[in-house]
Amino acid sequence: MSGIKFSPGINFVPPLLPDELFYSLIAHLQLYNALPNSKTTLKLLLGSNCVIPSIDLPTHLDHFQQIMGEFSPFIDVNTLIEQATIFPYFGAFLSPTRNEQVISKLSSANGNELKTFVGIVANRFGASSKMKSCPECCLNDVADFGIPYWHRAHHLPGVDVCVFHKKTLNSFEIQSHLNNRLSLIHI
Repeated sequence: MSGIKFSPGINFVPPLLPDELFYSLIAHLQLYNALPNSKTTLKLLLGSNCVIPSIDLPTHLDHFQQIMGEFSPFIDVNTLIEQATIFPYFGAFLSPTRNEQVISKLSSANGNELKTFVGIVANRFGASSKMKSCPECCLNDVADFGIPYWHRAHHLPGVDVCVFHKKTLNSFEIQSHLNNRLSLIHI
């Protein structure tokens, strides 16, 4: 397999599960590949052990796609953004020029003030996303896929009820309060 650029330490790449967030995928990559800690995972997959993994609008996606190569669950970065982030929700309300600028920020390591740039802070959604889950979705995920995961639909701004089960979501503010904000939280 010459010519394939692939990270040492990644031996198994799970498929992207239905409605799964990119954050959840990288947390699963850490788990399935027995990577020693979040810093190692973030350095390996995102090119920096200092990046704070965002559950809603992640950055460093070009690096991820380049490192994963043909083993990536995504054809390209645009597909990753479309299928595994909540950017499509915001993109619908942005001009084409602003969309391109945001996609560029998501792709690169320069995500400074991204949430302000998108308008999340001005719209009172807040810069720090809560991690949310539905207990019934978790049970179904385990039955169907063997593991629970973070769903995109649960992380849309203003969503506090599971769109699938019509039940109040459990909400966790732990990521913004962690001493180690670099941690990848498994559901």
